[in-house]
Amino acid sequence: QAVLKQRMTVFKDELKKVGRADVQMETPMFREAYVSKTDDQAWKEVLDPVLHIYKEYFDWGHMQAEEGNLVDPKKVSYDQFLELLRRRFIVGGVDRCIEQIENYEKEVGVDHMIFRIHFPALSHKLASGAIKLFADKVMPHFKKT
Repeated sequence: QAVLKQRMTVFKDELKKVGRADVQMETPMFREAYVSKTDDQAWKEVLDPVLHIYKEYFDWGHMQAEEGNLVDPKKVSYDQFLELLRRRFIVGGVDRCIEQIENYEKEVGVDHMIFRIHFPALSHKLASGAIKLFADKVMPHFKKT
């Protein structure tokens, strides 16, 4: 999240420079997400479908570390790559997903989130179950009154 926080600071500084610091705007963010009964089960269900997309990005050298630097696939182990995905994506049980979303709200200032919950090669049954669980257990936690 370091790079996201840094970029948000730059954005707000630029607003100040042009006299628009008082502008009230939404702060959306897109994230990959998946929720299941437990953290381990969520990663077990979604890892291969996520890798279907992100393994190529990693192999091509298009992944960024949390500081914004490109990740060199020749210098980073597969386990380090998986850890990068685990830190970046909102994947886990209900409590873990809530915690991660709250962290983006607090640390980055995000007030709207857009999630991709269905991935290539993820069964319709698993994707539908994750969407339903997200709607039933995660979203109500963020309902504004």
